[in-house]
Amino acid sequence: YKKAVFFKKNTLSKDDVEKVAIELFNSFDNFENYELYSVQEFDEELYIAKFCKKYGNYMNIGEMISFGFSPEEREIVDFAKKTTPYANNELKLSEEEARKKVMLFLDKDNLENITIELKIVRPNSGLKPVLEGEFVYKENTETRLAYVCILKDNGRTKKIYIDATTRKIIGADWMIGGAS
Repeated sequence: YKKAVFFKKNTLSKDDVEKVAIELFNSFDNFENYELYSVQEFDEELYIAKFCKKYGNYMNIGEMISFGFSPEEREIVDFAKKTTPYANNELKLSEEEARKKVMLFLDKDNLENITIELKIVRPNSGLKPVLEGEFVYKENTETRLAYVCILKDNGRTKKIYIDATTRKIIGADWMIGGAS
């Protein structure tokens, strides 16, 4: 049978855990233009760090390096790599146009709050049942620059993606409770 591996309980501050994650990431070769996306506690001993490739002001979550590590022992215990390339599509849509587009699909009476961010996203078919006439990406081989319209409606958070070039709705996420 395999011997269990134990790690020391973390005693470092959040900032120091992030510094360890960056040190470990910098020990890798061939990952230029990546930036820390998040560091999350897995348990008392281990954390998960995620680094995304950066294009100008935007991070591509499709090109992500993630690893589990022990901050106390500065040891990597798990490694994963996503390689979905960014289409580098052109910004042709204004935030105001995106707001008008998303409002066509909302029940304005139940709308509590809406925010809009420009981000690189992975297209999906999250709104397919709602959008019969709209183009929905069926095969998402690339990530795209899009306006992410985040809204709270009857206790649910919805994110609707509007392509910054084609002006089409290219996906959505639905969550109960707060935004992710």
